[in-house]
Amino acid sequence: MAIVLPQGRFNNSSDKNIREFIAERCRILAVVGLHGNTFRPHTGTKTSVLFVQKWNDDPKEGALCPRRDDYNIFFATMQKMGKDNFGEKMYHRIIPEDEKGLPEKEKERKFLLDPYLQVKRRVHGAAYYSISQPDLASLLIPILPKPQQQKIVERVKSSFSLKLKSKQLLEIAKTGVERAIETDEETATTWINQQLETLGVNLP
Repeated sequence: MAIVLPQGRFNNSSDKNIREFIAERCRILAVVGLHGNTFRPHTGTKTSVLFVQKWNDDPKEGALCPRRDDYNIFFATMQKMGKDNFGEKMYHRIIPEDEKGLPEKEKERKFLLDPYLQVKRRVHGAAYYSISQPDLASLLIPILPKPQQQKIVERVKSSFSLKLKSKQLLEIAKTGVERAIETDEETATTWINQQLETLGVNLP
């Protein structure tokens, strides 16, 4: 059997009874540490996969796993992450032979234009790393009155500010839940209130 558990279940002294319960009933085959971004954007909790097999000396009960007091346990740690800090999948493009001699900027431009990645990243149209002078000259750029330009600028700045704050609040909430799991609810609530105060957020 394999189960994903928060790292705290393996480390916290308060969870010693859980570890003893598992060791009494199962042989621990392996523990594999996962990267903190594995389950993002849903949670950034550090987790590990626990592999166990139920102790069994009776072949009639299933697969044999004779009880032992001393045995080896396999430990491993995930070395490379597959997601960034925002939970977006990270892709690696194999450079075709005909592109290996190209400049780095041109390689990156082709990478961004890769249709497979555009589907995976839910990108529509072409994404350009840079734009040529002829393409730039052919772009139609509307000229708006100054007051209207200023309103657009203000709304864009406000949008970016609100987006940043919403991300910060989401991170605080996720980390708060993780702290509640790993420590206790009171400690987590105190930490959340401190973070909200730093952001200037006052809850009713």
